[in-house]
Amino acid sequence: MAIADQLGYKVELLDNNAFRLPLDAVRQEINSPHDDAVSQIKNEVERLRNELVSVDPTKTGQIIEIQEAIKEKEGQIASGLIRSDHSWDVIGISGLSTQYKYIKQFVPICREKHPDALIVGGGGFITSQPHEMLKWLPDLSIGVIGEAYITWQEVLEHTYDRDWKKVAGLVYRKGKTPVLSKMRPLIPEEDLDEEVPWPAYEFGEVRTYLANSRLPYCAESMAVSCIRLAVLTSYGCPYQCTFCTHLGTTPHCQSQIYNKKVTGKPFRQHSPEYVVNLIQHLRQTYCINFVNFLDENLATNKKWFLEFCDLFADSGLATLMNWGMVVHSRTVDAPLLAKAADVGCKYISFGGETSNKELLKDMGKGQTKEQMAAAVQATQNAGINPIMSFMIGLPGSTVDTVMEDLQFYIDQQIHVAPFFVTPYPSTELYFQFKDRIIEQYLTDEEKEFLANPTVDNFMKSRPVEYKDMRPTQTALKKQLATLTENIKDSALERWVSVLDEATTLSANLTEFDDVTLAGLRALVSTNVVDLSVKWWDMKRLEKMKKRLEARNKKPVGLI
Repeated sequence: MAIADQLGYKVELLDNNAFRLPLDAVRQEINSPHDDAVSQIKNEVERLRNELVSVDPTKTGQIIEIQEAIKEKEGQIASGLIRSDHSWDVIGISGLSTQYKYIKQFVPICREKHPDALIVGGGGFITSQPHEMLKWLPDLSIGVIGEAYITWQEVLEHTYDRDWKKVAGLVYRKGKTPVLSKMRPLIPEEDLDEEVPWPAYEFGEVRTYLANSRLPYCAESMAVSCIRLAVLTSYGCPYQCTFCTHLGTTPHCQSQIYNKKVTGKPFRQHSPEYVVNLIQHLRQTYCINFVNFLDENLATNKKWFLEFCDLFADSGLATLMNWGMVVHSRTVDAPLLAKAADVGCKYISFGGETSNKELLKDMGKGQTKEQMAAAVQATQNAGINPIMSFMIGLPGSTVDTVMEDLQFYIDQQIHVAPFFVTPYPSTELYFQFKDRIIEQYLTDEEKEFLANPTVDNFMKSRPVEYKDMRPTQTALKKQLATLTENIKDSALERWVSVLDEATTLSANLTEFDDVTLAGLRALVSTNVVDLSVKWWDMKRLEKMKKRLEARNKKPVGLI
């Protein structure tokens, strides 16, 4: 169905949970199990039309159709992901790099069923690797880089002419080559409340989220009666840890993407009033009694945080619900923690990552082991449950650094199952170890060809696009640079295709072999185990280390 033939856009948005949100579909009915909320949904439709779908008013006015999608089992992409009886003009797909393996499956389905549609990628997967994604996903039309609140409106305005160089914040193709349009400035902090509306929770599978509210962080979040939703109050982070990326929401990230110096505030936050009003709305709409804040450092701005606590109490929410947050160990003190506890804070998660001084410095964490220990103790004293996340597999890790972390767990009486260090795309670790990642995902045939680029080795390792080609040695030599680039690019895509949560090892940046690294993680994952047993394990580890070093005459990992 040609766009020009329509009275309005027909837009479908897909997030990484594969729920469907078509906007301005020409339908007269609303297919939703939430029959008692139809009037509310209609109101929200009008708000979204005004705020998110800013197009020619003569081309709008149609009734939205809301569809609840069936969440597929892992590894399955339904052929009916997008109903074949619809002809969509625009399809939006959002997700992180860890969802790439699924996105790669359903983008071709979208194109097959809707050959004329504009398919737009957004979110972390496209922001982290804009050029690669347009190369790996030929059916993807364009990608939105970073914050999409304003960019998305302009994309819809240019759906007819597709003059993408006029839209800031995009990656698109110029011929066959992916190019970036001009950079989209970040929304100033003072404009956030006005420019960014509340998330449209009701368009997601809220019932599913509420049915899975329990969170193993504190007694209140684990209670059967827990009704929880997540809230985000801020964008970015004042720190630049090597393992982290903020997906185009900080000047540092924009500097990486656009290869130029970008200045500005690394951390922006909605007003306390905006946040409290949102939580009141969620309480009234969904009867929630617990909020987990998704911010990387909710208490970065101490003045803001104390004002939020006061407003939360004055609103009456503190007597109705509890909450938990993530903060940096340097941002908390006894008065702040006492205030948080008084208004319902039940857990605080700290990103410890490691207790080793040199590794903390190398990753740019901006904290010390002593600061972490003090933060944990102060949190416990305030009656708040402290949680710490740690990593295993940092570059430069040794048996000694692993043992140092284990001793820290024991000293602080905390239970930790460390994450594997994962150099996610666009992190400093990714850029630093990209060649090493590629090396780990080359096939044996590809390694042999790169080491000895003969015609015979090429035939064994040739990429799919060269399946009908048997070049001469002279021709191969002329194309060697391109062939090498394509082989390495294929290896990189294999790695992205297996990316998952950091409980799965996807790339090894240490001197340990994979089995040893996995074994060390199992050894120091305290969970709920008597600490004296872990102490014995640590002593045994020390003996094994000495025995191995004596045998090999150098520090090694466990075998």
